[in-house]
Formats: sequence, structure tokens, C-alpha cells
Amino acid sequence: MTVAVSPGALPVSTAISPGSWPALVLNADYRPLSYYPLSLWSWQDTIKAVFLDRVTVVSTYDKAIHSPSFEMRLPSVVSLKTYVKPSRNPAFTRFNVFLAYSAMQNHLLVFYQRLRSTIHIGKTYSIHIRHGAAWGGAVP
Repeated sequence: MTVAVSPGALPVSTAISPGSWPALVLNADYRPLSYYPLSLWSWQDTIKAVFLDRVTVVSTYDKAIHSPSFEMRLPSVVSLKTYVKPSRNPAFTRFNVFLAYSAMQNHLLVFYQRLRSTIHIGKTYSIHIRHGAAWGGAVP
């Protein structure tokens, strides 16, 4: 069975490279299976999953594949029909350590900015935030 990409009747191997037309894979609750790297399937794996009734097509590309008796638009976003429970413990990799460190730096920067801030309410009262405690007092 020869599968071709419309428009035209060129074979898939010459019209679409193996890395083209990826599909975003979402869990049954419509969240990505992974963020780094983003969960993507090749169009061949996506078509196979659609025919095996393992996924629901959420969105499609404008391109279509067809055989002599069947035509189907290439899925761009699919959702799994069964929920896959995410891993509780992420892998201890250099990239994940970098992500955690970056998130911690951002959190500490926001925390430090809040510690140094002074919120003025009117002209005679201010709230000072120092070391996680807040107290108010009259300002001369």
C-alpha cells in the first residue's frame, strides 16, 4: 500500500521528512505528558495510534495522507484515551538540576524584592516588610 501526501501523488518518503509534521501528545486530562522535552510523536506513530483507537484527535494540520481508498488529515494535537500517571520523582539529570536552580533563583529574587519593599497607605501609615514579618507604624 503506497501512502501519498496531498496535494500531489508523491510518495511520503520524498514529500515529508521523518521529523516533519509532529503531533503534540496530551494526557487524558489534556496536559502534556512532559514539558522538557515536549511530548511529540512523529506523524507515523500518531496515525498508528489513531487507527488503534488509543488517542483522540484534537487538532489537525492542513496536510492529508491518503491511500487509494482512504484519506486523513495529519493530526497536530492528540489526547490519550487512558490517563498516564506522571512520575513523582523526576530524573536526576544535569538539565533538571539547572531547571530547579533557575526556579529557586527566581523565587529568591521575588522574595528579596518583597522583603525590601515598603507599602505606603495614605500619608501617615506604612507597612514595613522585613524577614517575613509585617508591622505597621505611624510615619512622621
